[in-house]
Amino acid sequence: MKLKIIIVFLFPILAFAKPTMEGLFRNVNSAEVEGELTLVRFMIEELNNESLLKQVKVEEQGPENNVEPGMMENRVAPKFIKLLLSKESENKMGLVQLEFLDNKMKSSEVTRVKYISDIKDMVALDTSLSRRIFYSLLLMYTMNDSVVIADTLKKVDMDFKTNEESIDEGKKDFLKKYKNYLEAIKQDPELKESVPNPLKPENPDELEFVKSLEKSSIYKESDKIQLVRKEGQFFWELGLNNINALFDNKTGRLNKLKLSFFGGDIEIRANDYLLFDGIHEAPKNIIIRNSDQRLFRVVIFDYKNFQTSSKSLSKRAEEYKKLLEQRQQAQGFNVTASDFNEKKVDIVQDTFLF
Repeated sequence: MKLKIIIVFLFPILAFAKPTMEGLFRNVNSAEVEGELTLVRFMIEELNNESLLKQVKVEEQGPENNVEPGMMENRVAPKFIKLLLSKESENKMGLVQLEFLDNKMKSSEVTRVKYISDIKDMVALDTSLSRRIFYSLLLMYTMNDSVVIADTLKKVDMDFKTNEESIDEGKKDFLKKYKNYLEAIKQDPELKESVPNPLKPENPDELEFVKSLEKSSIYKESDKIQLVRKEGQFFWELGLNNINALFDNKTGRLNKLKLSFFGGDIEIRANDYLLFDGIHEAPKNIIIRNSDQRLFRVVIFDYKNFQTSSKSLSKRAEEYKKLLEQRQQAQGFNVTASDFNEKKVDIVQDTFLF
């Protein structure tokens, strides 16, 4: 059983408390991802600085404004991506990444296939901060996963605290004790009659401690998180030496994230949040200013979560590779297995995508 589920069950007051650093990156408006297979389709493209600033200004003024002619000129050809994600186990998540030339994304027109058996592990080992933060955000929005992005941010600033590091030490032992109790009665329900429930102790002092848990947060509050007012709106602001982030105080949505490191700054803005399937929320647009000052936009087209999956991810990857091989052979290419993972000279590919 996940520790975070136990925490929410025991400490409902947390919904009204100051968030933790990792908790800010939880994508709290989205329902839990319970299905076996998640599908996400998006586009990523490079924009020149002037056109992006114009576009952001127009979008902030309202939908009645029209984008100026020529605003999207001088673009690098966009990438159209389809991701298939599946939890292979409690701590392992597989990914199939497919690339296409246009937004139709027909299976027969796939141009690149990438299968990663454990995307979390691959992100953790990656040396490119731009790529790490890109996939961390994708997992945050598509799988409600705060662990990967917390690990990435910890690499940027050691003062970033994960939820586990933020738990009050005096309450951590009790949580472990209660977790062990739940796991024991789950394996053998009859133990419920003989094993003491930590939530219902007979000792008066222990009972008083349990009652106190309902009135306080399990997490230690951080003075690095403050409620601030900017441009007439209230935000939770995370302010560390190398990380600055703003989250809407009512919705918890990430508004802006800035990372500073020896290679330069990376800035991210997320806007136009939508419920793509009625229960899972993500921003329609994500703007990324990379450390070399290049500007990119990610546009999420579609999100679906399927309760059951008839095929494994590895099987799906093999089927897509066969389609790619058939397509390339029809066009006169001599395809080998190594070509499937060949790294191409491509700005978007080299910056963000495995």
